[in-house]
Parts: sequence; structure tokens; C-alpha cells
Amino acid sequence: MFMAMRGMTDKMTTVAMGVSCAVLMLVGWLAMWTIHSLQYATDRVTHTQEVVVRLERLKSEIREAETTGRGYLLSPSETLRTAFDRSRQAIAERLADLKRLVGDNPEQVRRLIEIEPHIDGRIAALKAAMDAAESGRIDEAGLDLVIENGIAAMAPVVSGFQALSEHERTLFRARSARAEGRLQWVYIAIGGGFFLSLALLIWPITQLRAEIREREQARRRLEESAGRIQDLYDNAPCGYL
Repeated sequence: MFMAMRGMTDKMTTVAMGVSCAVLMLVGWLAMWTIHSLQYATDRVTHTQEVVVRLERLKSEIREAETTGRGYLLSPSETLRTAFDRSRQAIAERLADLKRLVGDNPEQVRRLIEIEPHIDGRIAALKAAMDAAESGRIDEAGLDLVIENGIAAMAPVVSGFQALSEHERTLFRARSARAEGRLQWVYIAIGGGFFLSLALLIWPITQLRAEIREREQARRRLEESAGRIQDLYDNAPCGYL
């Protein structure tokens, strides 16, 4: 009987240890997958933040070009001309960089393509007016017209930037929420796997302790039985032999 109980306990212990190892492996894989997903979600959040930063830099360069261009028309100077040329070059670089960043988002690429001709047209108009002012071929009325036309020309650019910014803010909120959700799954996977594995490890130990107690009790019963038999033998009458 005890041999059968011992064999059953050994089998149960082996099974429990095997299941515990399998659970640990599964939890490890799940944790790695969840961490990878968290990293991806975090990267997307960082990407969105980078797009917003580059978008603000582009807007800043456009404002700089508009300011220096108008300033040059009102009071020509080499410093303003140099600042305008620098901003004009930076705008082209910022646009190309922004297109690369949002290349995985067709909707944002479409918005950039739509506003790019308006930006190029406005910068070209300012440059032409500055060239005319430098050679004395533009009067005050012409300057006012350039400024007024600039306001109308930049209206699609302003609305386009607003749409781009709003879309990126929406993406940022969604991706941040996704990253937080992935982080919670990391905690659940690691914590749940740890407690499950701990329970599977404790269970065979408990079974072993129970078997040890059962064997100790059996040993004591055997000793008591042997003592009674020895007592009967020692106190038995001679005829018993």
C-alpha cells in the first residue's frame, strides 16, 4: 500500500514539476512577447512626438521666412536676405524630412503634398518681390499687394498644418493608451506566471511533507505493534511455546 502511495506521489510530483517548468517557459515567452509589443508601442509614441516636433520646426522656418522676407521688402539689408535664404533652404529640408517620417501614414503624406505647392508658391513670391525691391522695380503699392497676397496664399497652409497637428495628437493619445495597456499586460504576465509557478512548486512539496508524516505515523504504528508482540512473547506461558 505504501509503495503504491509512494509511486503515485512520485508521479504527481514529477507531473507538477513538469507542468511548472512548462508554465515558466510559457510565461517567459509571453513576457518577452508583451515586452516586445510594449517596445513597439513606445517606439510609435516616440515617432509621433518626433513628427510633432519636426512639424513645429517647419512652421517656425516658414514664419521666419515670411518675417525676414517682409522685413527685407520694408527695409532691404544683407542680414535679412541671408536669413531669408537660410530659412528657404531649411524649409525644403524640413519638408523632405517630414515626408520621410510620415511615410507610413498615407493620409499625412497626402496633406503634406497638398500644402507643399502653397508653401513653395509663397516662398517664390517673396523671393521675386525681394529681387524686385533690390533692383528698385517695386513700389509701396506692390509691397502691400505682396503682403496681402501672402495672407491669402498661406491660409491653406495654416489649415493644413492644423489638420496635420490634430491627426498627430490623435495618434499620440491612441498610441500612448496602447503603450499603457501593453505595460499592464507585462505586469499581469510576469506576476500571474510567478504566482502560478510558485503554487505548482509548493504543491509537490506539500504532498511530500504529507507522505513523510504518513510514513512516520506508519513507522510508529509498526513500532507499537512490534512492542505489543514482543510483550506477548515475553509474558506468554511456557505452553505457548
